[in-house]
Amino acid sequence: MTTPFYAPPDAFDGDRVRLPDDETRHASRVLRHAVGDVVAVVDGVGGWHTVRLDRVAKDRAEGVVVETRYDAGEPASRVIVGLAPLKSADRMAFAVEKAVELGVTDLLLLDTARTEGRIPKPERLHALAVAAMKQTLRSRLVRFHPVRQLGMAQFLADTGETFLPVLLHEAAPDDAPFPTLLAQRGRSVVPLVGPEGGFTPEEVDAARAAGWPVASLGPRRLRAETAFVAVCALHLAARISDAGAA
Repeated sequence: MTTPFYAPPDAFDGDRVRLPDDETRHASRVLRHAVGDVVAVVDGVGGWHTVRLDRVAKDRAEGVVVETRYDAGEPASRVIVGLAPLKSADRMAFAVEKAVELGVTDLLLLDTARTEGRIPKPERLHALAVAAMKQTLRSRLVRFHPVRQLGMAQFLADTGETFLPVLLHEAAPDDAPFPTLLAQRGRSVVPLVGPEGGFTPEEVDAARAAGWPVASLGPRRLRAETAFVAVCALHLAARISDAGAA
């Protein structure tokens, strides 16, 4: 399937859509699209649109929406994960990209005691999310939420769904593997991956006091981005399993 273009909701006017400048350049100069070509356009809020181009120039590409479908291939419910910003901008970009590719709908950017990395600029996060969304044929942009690690209870309550935050920690008991917890609680689990230095003992104690499980990904000490990609992949596997069972 051809990689879609991206146009935000405000680029649509009735049955017409105008591609943003960067997408226009890609359509006209790189892919050499012409009037009459039919392309796919995603809007970042679940819409997948079939568009027939009726104007293509170096500075403008627009057309008529001939068909629309919604939430094609998107998770049936929110998939929320948390990660403390990493010191390496490249590793942080990698983590964000893989989260989008694996179907995450909401990414909590955790401010923890040992967080040293900076939250990427909004425009950088947006660009990463758009590129990964198009690459994996998604139609919904991931949402980013800067939040303190133990101050997220209200955010999760505001979602209108029942979620269970889970701290991923190498010192978790051997009888608390994350895959088992995910199998028991499914999509309601919100795994939280700390920074390179991990969560502090005080944060782990506070999480347990709040009733949040502390779980492990196994005996190996993983890099933060590796642990993060692993929990995203486990969420994807759980969704596929749920769909197969249905």
